Amino acid sequence: MSDNKNAQKLSGAIKWPIISEILAKMIAPITQMVIARILAPEVFGMFATVTVIKSFVDIFADAGFSTYMVQHEFANEEERTHASNATFTVSFLLSLLLYITLAVLAEPVCVLMGNPGMGLAVAVLGLTLPVGAVSAVQSWLCTRDFDFKAYFIIRMITLVMTPAVTIPLALLTASYWPLIINTLAIQIAASIAIYRRSAWKPKFLFDIKLFKEVTRFSALSLAERISGWLFGSAETMIVSVIMGDYLLGLYRTGQNLSNQILSIVLSPVSMMFFPMISRLQTEKDAFRETLLTFQRATAMLVIPMGFGVYLYRDFVLRVFLGWEWFGASDMLGYSAIVAALSSVFFSYGITALRGQGKLHLPIIAGWLNIPFTIAAILLNTGDFAAMSFWVSAARLEIIPVALIMLYKAEGIGPLPQIRATLPAFISCGVMYAAGTRLRLVNPISDKWQFVSIAICAVIYFAVLMLFPSYRAQARELIITVKSKLKSKFKGEKT
Repeated sequence: MSDNKNAQKLSGAIKWPIISEILAKMIAPITQMVIARILAPEVFGMFATVTVIKSFVDIFADAGFSTYMVQHEFANEEERTHASNATFTVSFLLSLLLYITLAVLAEPVCVLMGNPGMGLAVAVLGLTLPVGAVSAVQSWLCTRDFDFKAYFIIRMITLVMTPAVTIPLALLTASYWPLIINTLAIQIAASIAIYRRSAWKPKFLFDIKLFKEVTRFSALSLAERISGWLFGSAETMIVSVIMGDYLLGLYRTGQNLSNQILSIVLSPVSMMFFPMISRLQTEKDAFRETLLTFQRATAMLVIPMGFGVYLYRDFVLRVFLGWEWFGASDMLGYSAIVAALSSVFFSYGITALRGQGKLHLPIIAGWLNIPFTIAAILLNTGDFAAMSFWVSAARLEIIPVALIMLYKAEGIGPLPQIRATLPAFISCGVMYAAGTRLRLVNPISDKWQFVSIAICAVIYFAVLMLFPSYRAQARELIITVKSKLKSKFKGEKT
């Protein structure tokens, strides 16, 4: 597929994730604020434990099949359909086997993690495995084809069902069950929606030759997912065992809230990056330019967001979650900075390497960081604030590792990436200095905090527009939006 064709498909598809994220940020915060005020932090800690156990099994249910379906170049539509049916068969049967195993071992694993009596919760949440497998291949094909309207549908289902299911159930029982039932209900509704939307309908077909090919192709992807799970979940298990459900709730909720805020930008662009970069394996110049373009555009928004959340972390926490979550303030702020920096310099570089088929490098990067994160937890078990800082600092180790790997594998050094994003950092520095003083003018006034945040945003973009590259990018964006609006208006008139 040519670079121009990819750009045209991307241009038409990009509106759906953007619209969905705009709506999400209008609705989701209200839902989050309500639920956080009904359920206690320890409830979220227990739910995090259940989720970690189930997410480990998810790795094997996928088994790297998604990478194969998105990245593999099929000779024709017939070959793609054949591979889709064969992949569906293996994926669905594997999910059933994994679910049975999970249901049998759920309670012993919960006991091992210090949460006896939660085996039933794990078994119920595990039902998402076979339910999700029904439409998994169709979802992967949508990603491959840049059909992000499917993502929009799933996002809308989540936005509508989360308050409709979770809040009434939380009022009836202030436990983790509303969160579990909501997750299962969303998966059922999403699977039905994707199944109905997709033109391809699954059929049972077992092809041993293709299965061996997919297994070879996906073996490294599976290993990468396992290391990714350890990278994200080992700390959750350790915190759960050592510090209990309450502090685990603060720990995970602080991280999750920062990720939710930054996902306004990251969700739409990250889902488009991998399928696009995977199509540029033989076009080195286009590969390099696409990577730097995504980094530049993402940095323009997530860098000020990350440092802004850190600066206003107490205010953000109070607005979203309430005072009883105040202990998560430092984790929220540190996580926002780490998420902003790693999204630009780690995530894109590692995803680009995955798109080139170099799956062993992300695995190495993940394993190199795990000892730093575990050490940061174990050395600070008596001080939650210190642990929040050092765990976040340990996560920054992944950035130089990713920069070195990208340079060694693809010849793209750190300097082009730094030059592409430097204006965002300079503008953010000016904004941060101004914000440090502005927020202290009237620190107890919520109205003033909102006003000062708006002033910070104006300062940031005013400084950013002093740089010619970003002025040109903003001009192109305005021209594109105007063109889209004009064409749509003419179409509606006719």
